[in-house]
Amino acid sequence: MPALGDVYFLTDIGGNVFDSFLSENLMFHMLGVMSTYVLVDQNVDYKIHRFFNARPEVSNWFFPVVITGALGPLLTGGGFYWHGKGTNTDETRLAGHAVLQANLINIVYVSILKGVTGRPHPNYESGKDIASLSREFNFGFLENGIFYGWPSGHTSATMVTLTTLMYYYPDNIWLKIGSILFMGYTIVGVSAAINGQMHWFSDTIAATFMAYSIGSTVGSSFRSIFDGTKPTESAFQITPLYGEDLRGVAFSLHF
Repeated sequence: MPALGDVYFLTDIGGNVFDSFLSENLMFHMLGVMSTYVLVDQNVDYKIHRFFNARPEVSNWFFPVVITGALGPLLTGGGFYWHGKGTNTDETRLAGHAVLQANLINIVYVSILKGVTGRPHPNYESGKDIASLSREFNFGFLENGIFYGWPSGHTSATMVTLTTLMYYYPDNIWLKIGSILFMGYTIVGVSAAINGQMHWFSDTIAATFMAYSIGSTVGSSFRSIFDGTKPTESAFQITPLYGEDLRGVAFSLHF
């Protein structure tokens, strides 16, 4: 187990990636897919979009999620890290590293999914019927870019950040209450913001399930490192290599 001074945002990232998709965590990724199928099939995406598109005064209540989903993870992770570093508090510093690692894993995962599913957002400029558009996926490679699409990047970024902190600080009840309330606001908000033209509702639900598995894994991992209770080295590890004449990454798989 590394000394706390040697722990940073890439610590055990390989093992945490591995663990985020195994065992019960696999179920959350499957739930993300299954929930999308049901919501699309029952036209829930279209109905929710139509509700907020017809009520711009309600949609405006949720505009803050556009900002928090984009800047929140970096400001939160960086804020915890610099505060912990400035006050020489390892617990706070490691919380920042945990948030940054979870978001790194999340953004790579979400970008890959968006790149291969090619789901269009509720875009009136496309010239397509919105009801039909709500059921459209364009599977392939970068058929619709990685900015919009399935799952929601804004939702997953917020969800993975808050979940990481909840599992890193498991005894902080107020953090849990605040996080759950803001998660609910974000889930609704991302499908409501900008007159409902940002994401379909199923994009946010899938992102919630998938990001939870990553955040809970990384948060628990860094908590165990801080507590000194991490029982074993993970099966798959990625270790950055630094030296005067050495720059690289070492991969190891233990059986």
